[in-house]
Amino acid sequence: MKSRPREFERNKTTDVRQELSSAKSNGSNKQIETLQKELSQITAMKEAEVGIGNLQEVLTFVKKHLEDAEGNKKRLTNDLESYQRRIAIADTSIETLSSRLNAAQTERDSLNKEMTAKLDEMTNQKENSSAQFNSIITILEGDLLESRQMEERLVSAMKIWRAIMQRH
Repeated sequence: MKSRPREFERNKTTDVRQELSSAKSNGSNKQIETLQKELSQITAMKEAEVGIGNLQEVLTFVKKHLEDAEGNKKRLTNDLESYQRRIAIADTSIETLSSRLNAAQTERDSLNKEMTAKLDEMTNQKENSSAQFNSIITILEGDLLESRQMEERLVSAMKIWRAIMQRH
């Protein structure tokens, strides 16, 4: 389609130039002026066609880049949504782990309190047992001392009684 108009324009340009040459030789100023205007219009149309062709190439180039950019935008949007989902999952995991950690720390604190209470109780029992043991030892030592003293008195009394029995 484009070859016909260009060929037509090329032929028309050639025709107008021939007419212009002929008009210059015949000396008709008005006809020369009209032909020069027509030749200028044809040249302007050719330049406009070249400009339109260039603009169409630029437009095609820009369209291609816009399509590429749209594709990149969709890919980046999908990537962003994927990362946001991953972040939400990670946030949930962090919350779960944090909750578990808090529960474990609470249980540890409770066990520490319980063990401290048992240790205090055992220490008190030990101290009480030691005091009771020391008290029993003191009592036993006292009893032992008393029993030795009684034994000594008894031995002494038996010696006296033997001595009395031997005299009689």
